[in-house]
This record gives sequence, structure tokens and C-alpha cells, in this order.
Amino acid sequence: MKSFLTLTSPGCVALAALVVVPSITGCSSTGDPDGDGSNAAAVTASGGTGPGAMTWFIAQSSINLLSGADGGAPLVEAYFNSPSAYVLGSVEQWKKTPPPSRSVPAVTFTAVHSFKPSCDDGGVVTGVVEGIAAGLPDDAGAVLYDDEDWCFTPRDEVDSPQALGSAETTAAAAVHDAGVRLLAAPAQDVMLAMPGSGGSGSNDDRYLDAGIPGLAAKHADVYEIQSQALESDPAAFESFVRAAATQARAASKTVRILAGLSTNPSGGPVPTASRLCELVQDTRSVVDGYWLNTPVQGPYCPGCGPDAGADIAIELLRKLENGDCDPTP
Repeated sequence: MKSFLTLTSPGCVALAALVVVPSITGCSSTGDPDGDGSNAAAVTASGGTGPGAMTWFIAQSSINLLSGADGGAPLVEAYFNSPSAYVLGSVEQWKKTPPPSRSVPAVTFTAVHSFKPSCDDGGVVTGVVEGIAAGLPDDAGAVLYDDEDWCFTPRDEVDSPQALGSAETTAAAAVHDAGVRLLAAPAQDVMLAMPGSGGSGSNDDRYLDAGIPGLAAKHADVYEIQSQALESDPAAFESFVRAAATQARAASKTVRILAGLSTNPSGGPVPTASRLCELVQDTRSVVDGYWLNTPVQGPYCPGCGPDAGADIAIELLRKLENGDCDPTP
């Protein structure tokens, strides 16, 4: 999924290493987001979809979008002003608009080590290790490592399952040493960088065959399944999420697992709120929550349409609040 980063040169993007955010306490360095040894499956078993019942990822830009839309502010307050909501953003965004006061602000990185990407003249993408070494403040609650097949992730971090697993392990060590939580979200398109791995099927099938969910979840506090590209095929969406969640839980008893939802998926048809509600019904029993993504067309999502779909997101949150998306017993 695409995140919103801090521009450091005209041609590329690097991530802020420092944020000023509300104090967060109780972070764990052992793959247990609550620091109490609880198994994430206990959260999943509740199956609820109302405020406080699920873990969320949401970008600060999405918070701003929904808060400014008709009827959106109360839903943002109910769902995302909560310790169960990770708000993804940058220091520049939070200088303008602070994240919800009770949420967990998370700084996003697309590389473990800093490097100069091919898509830029002279710019540097800041890596997890260097960003943390520069001094994450005590207030930071989490770090997201979003590795994909794009110019913002070094190829040598994703060119084999072994390389990806090593990168995830290195990120986890740096993040946990800093006393914050690791959010891992490798996209299925990493399989394009490792053509010899995972068989010869689709990227989704190869991703599972190569064991990527387990590699990502093993040392993470939260693992997010980038399932949004499958929204137009509910059966495929459910099958993929269930398989990825099974691998992740086999690798870690404490990891929390999220699935991706998008109001404007790259290259795909724009979903209705009813379709997203259906996908929640189908998968809520095996995940702890969702990444509600409202992207717009740009460098990080060239295949997205120009409309972020705020109305779709708001209608979905209303359906969730009303219990319309609760799993069928």
C-alpha cells in the first residue's frame, strides 16, 4: 500500500525519521503489541466490527480526507481516535495536523537501509536503520516497513525469500531496540523481483508458495496482507487472506494480522461500500483488522484513479458501526 512521505528532492521521496506525536506507552519488543503475552487470535475470535473492536492502519492523509467529508468527523473519532489505530504519516504532516490523540502514530519506511533510488537524481530514501539511528523520539509508537517491487525499495532487500526474510529481521531488531512496534507489509509484487521463487503461478500464489507471510510475521508486531488488489473477486480475496493469515499465525503466536481494503485500488474497478463490507464479513474471523486505504493517483500509486473515494470509506464505516458487516455465525 502506498503511504505519504516527506519530499527531499524534486524527483523522489524519503521518509521522515523524526516525528512529534503524543506519548505512547506499553510498547513491546517481542512481537506482542500489548506487551501482555496475549495471543492475537483472542482478538480475532470476537469477530466484532464496531469502534474499538479491530486494529486499523490508516494514513494521516486519509484521516484528513474523511474528517473533512460530510459526516466523516464523528466516524473518524469513533474508529481512529483509539490505541487500536495506527496512523501512518510524517513529521511534515503532523506539524500541520496532529494525529488523533489516542492513536498510535507510525513512521513509514520503504527500505531497511538508506539508498539512492534509480527514479531520482541525487535523492536518498531513508532506511529504517538509519532513520532510527538519527533519533526516533520516545513518543513514536511504531514503524511501518512497506517493501514492494518499486524503486523505493532496494532490489537486494526483495530479490529472494532469504533476502526478504533477512531484511524483515534486520528491521525488527532496529525497531524493537528503539522500543517501538514493527508493522510489516510486504506486497505480493515483491515476487516480480524474485522470478525463480514460488513456482510459476500468479504473484499471489507465488507469494504464498515462497512463504512470504511467515517471513514477514515472524518478528513483527503486526503483519498486513496487501489484499486490496483482489477486491473485485471476493472468493479470491477470502482465499488469499485466509492462506496468508494461516502462514503468519504459524510463524508467530502473538502477531496481529490485518487485511488491506482500498476505496481506489490500483488498476482495478472502484468497489462499492457494500462490496468492502462483504469482504470484511468473509475475512473478519481470521484477521484482527484492516488497512483502510484511500489513495489517489500519483508516484506511489500510478494505477489509481483521481478520486480517493471518501464517500465509499464513510459509507463502509457506517455499515461497520451498524453491525452490517459482522461475520455470519
